[in-house]
Amino acid sequence: MLSQPPRITLFESANLKVTYIPSGAVDRLVVTFASWDETPEKERPGFAQDFLIRRGISAVHITCSDNNWYQYPEMDAAMAAAAHARMSFERCYTYGLSMGGYAAIRFSGDVTAETAITIAPQFAIDPRQPPFDTRWSKDAARVRFIHGEPWTNVRAKVVAIYDNRSIDLRHIVLYRRFVRLFEIGLPYAGHNPAQFLLNMGLFQDLIAGLLGAHFDAMKFRRVFREKRKTTPEYFFNLAKASRHPPRALALLDHALRLAPERLHMLGARANILLALGRPDEAESTLRRALVIGPREGWLHHALAIALRRQGRLDTAVREAELAVHLAPGEPEHRDLLARLSAPQNVGMTPA
Repeated sequence: MLSQPPRITLFESANLKVTYIPSGAVDRLVVTFASWDETPEKERPGFAQDFLIRRGISAVHITCSDNNWYQYPEMDAAMAAAAHARMSFERCYTYGLSMGGYAAIRFSGDVTAETAITIAPQFAIDPRQPPFDTRWSKDAARVRFIHGEPWTNVRAKVVAIYDNRSIDLRHIVLYRRFVRLFEIGLPYAGHNPAQFLLNMGLFQDLIAGLLGAHFDAMKFRRVFREKRKTTPEYFFNLAKASRHPPRALALLDHALRLAPERLHMLGARANILLALGRPDEAESTLRRALVIGPREGWLHHALAIALRRQGRLDTAVREAELAVHLAPGEPEHRDLLARLSAPQNVGMTPA
């Protein structure tokens, strides 16, 4: 069990919390930024908190109460608190994933960080920037962008760990124009290559090496190439990238042989079967998934579609109603239920 060092609150507002966890050593400080979360809250543990405690590395953790991409008016005050802690240390790193990776770059200058270590850093979700990525469109529609360009005041070297066969590459291409980049491209590692590398037992040594002085990039890439085919996520991501549905299905089946109970893989398999016009097999796959995750609204949503494709409207409506009940905050479930309940569907073959 980890010994628990003190946690010192340096700054707090309704939106943000800045927590300092000292280790005693003053050779380096890591300033982390929380990543996007389905249920964000500022009281959550800091990003990589336990890893840094185990390594005896002091850290300042910045956590937030929502997914506003650090567009808070009090960011200057929060970063000033982090900068005050940084004054006691020889070196400083910033660290974050996706939304947190964006912040680790954008605010690295506020703490005079030498290096920003980022995992799939997003360039910007501001709709005034190049609109090539719609994954964060819901956030972009409501966030007021007040902190300028993502490279403002950046002097640090930026380490970017990312899937260079995914849309995340396009974010990196934009960063190349404005910051000093050291890229660690990991083909088919997905949007969270940290989890991908954790599954291979490579991630913690990678980060420890980047935070020290002994990172061997050539050795890391060689080991990554050797081990990636042992992880189901590699084949899942290959399947997602494939434009040939039968090949994608074969890749997914291989991934599921390695990890039979991964719900997202089962859901993806069902979607491919629907695209191939095989709704009965999609139903079978989804019922297998629902044994594992019976309260997952998105699985009931997908099952409703599979049943509708078979002409089993009454059962499809019940599944859509269950999806709405389990995830009432998801408008797509309500939209599906409305479509299935529309008058033109009356008279279809019942289940």
